[in-house]
Amino acid sequence: MVLLHNFINKRIFSRPPKKNLAIVTGEGKITISKATIESTALRAIRSFQGIRSPEVQASIHSRKEKVSLYINCSLFGRDGLPTLGKEMQLETKRAVEALLELPVHSVRIDLTDTQTRKKARVV
Repeated sequence: MVLLHNFINKRIFSRPPKKNLAIVTGEGKITISKATIESTALRAIRSFQGIRSPEVQASIHSRKEKVSLYINCSLFGRDGLPTLGKEMQLETKRAVEALLELPVHSVRIDLTDTQTRKKARVV
């Protein structure tokens, strides 16, 4: 019974994930959708050769005006996964920061080479 009560309280009082980033300026408020942030990151990732089935998730913290990105994708026949992952981080961060004119808090990337099944995580 206690578990059910805790579950109900969490569902009622927990905040849903943010769908927009709200930036307060001297002139008012600017709202940028989570989908826009994710599609910008996705375009940056797709600029790299050999990328397969990329997935991007943005975590938005409007109160702190902070965005974090998680990217999961497969590659085909690429060497140097850690170096490639770092290049992808930098390019994705640059693209999203250019869009938002705010620093991106973090970019975490999980890569899998579909040919060799090697995995690399770049944090």
